[in-house]
Amino acid sequence: MILDAKKYVDLPTDLPSESWGSIVLSSPNKKNFKVWDETNMCSRFLFINRYHAREMKAYFAWMRRADLAAAEGNAAVRAELEGSWRVMEERMHEVGHAPRYVFNDAKYRRRKGEAQAALNTLTTGNVSYFLRVFAGRIEWRDDGTTHSLVDLVRLEGGATERCGNRPVSVAVRSKMIDQLHDIVASDPRIFNPEHYATINGIVFEILVLSALQRPASAWRLLQGTRALDSGARVQRRSVVETVSLASIASEQFTFRRVGYLYNSCRPEVVTTCEPMVLYRNYHDDYPVIDGFFVVEGHPGETSGAEQQRGAPRRTVVLLQVTLAREHPTDTNKLMLLMKALRAQFTNWEDFTRDAQWEMIYFLPNKTEKMCNRQRCSIPRGMEGDAGHKNAHGFWNTKVRQYQKSVDETVLFVRALLPER
Repeated sequence: MILDAKKYVDLPTDLPSESWGSIVLSSPNKKNFKVWDETNMCSRFLFINRYHAREMKAYFAWMRRADLAAAEGNAAVRAELEGSWRVMEERMHEVGHAPRYVFNDAKYRRRKGEAQAALNTLTTGNVSYFLRVFAGRIEWRDDGTTHSLVDLVRLEGGATERCGNRPVSVAVRSKMIDQLHDIVASDPRIFNPEHYATINGIVFEILVLSALQRPASAWRLLQGTRALDSGARVQRRSVVETVSLASIASEQFTFRRVGYLYNSCRPEVVTTCEPMVLYRNYHDDYPVIDGFFVVEGHPGETSGAEQQRGAPRRTVVLLQVTLAREHPTDTNKLMLLMKALRAQFTNWEDFTRDAQWEMIYFLPNKTEKMCNRQRCSIPRGMEGDAGHKNAHGFWNTKVRQYQKSVDETVLFVRALLPER
């Protein structure tokens, strides 16, 4: 059975036979299928993208099939058809690829007005909410505004079905970026270290991690990282400058894909760690880092044993986005980070064995720059614990630290595009 879930219409819950299969078609609004999902405990979710422009054109051709036949020998009819299709393309540019809004004049005008009204609600107070929607940190919900601005999209890769969000149209995305830019320009608290409330920190974090996913903005974000003073006579340049920037310049994308870090030693997804995948935190309270990626196959300091095994040279690049000029941590959090990574990545120990380690701190350019290495202290009473001493030694001897000041103008290039 194929059932179309609609608002205020209950789906049947009692089927003639338990063996009957069924497909329920619905918008992402959970109210439409809540009872059905609770009754059918073994249901699976599949996410379907909006129509492609080619499919919209095919739909238009089917609606105007009689005129298409007449246009074979009639230049006026052909010109009218071409003009009508250009109008449809303009509508798709404005409101997206939903046939009901593109091919109906009244519904198109109403939808365009709804989108503009929703854009007008984008203010300093709720900018964090909208950015978290686009970053996939919270679910799409039908709240009277989001549905006219956001499309649910199916994300690539992985054994489990995943979805994300993107602006519903080119015009909406452009207007959102302009409005977001105006909000940041008019409210300096978002990038002001004296007002680093949680909401502003989340906004800055989302913008930086999103901007890393596109070459144009990633180039500016990663270029010019500055080593934090470790007391060494010669400070080594970060691998992102010596290796990653060259890769970005020659490729069409920065990372192969984006993965999520789950803040649990029993993660929702267990997988293998791969090079040049941007892993970003799914929860706000992930320990020590906001994300990381691994650079592979580059010159570096390697041991004789590693060279004999023929293992590729790797550098784990940890990422921390902060509004504060100091960002210390402790060995409790560092040990929790390593435990979570081992739980999520089945190959973590082998993959990172003999790896080099870096930490990059991203700060707003209005924040006072970091000068010295960020501390990792041992909690009181744990000074004699071997695990804490090992974590402390690892941080101080293995992890090279760098700082990058971020100009807010770079952040809008990628902030409102869907993930790969």
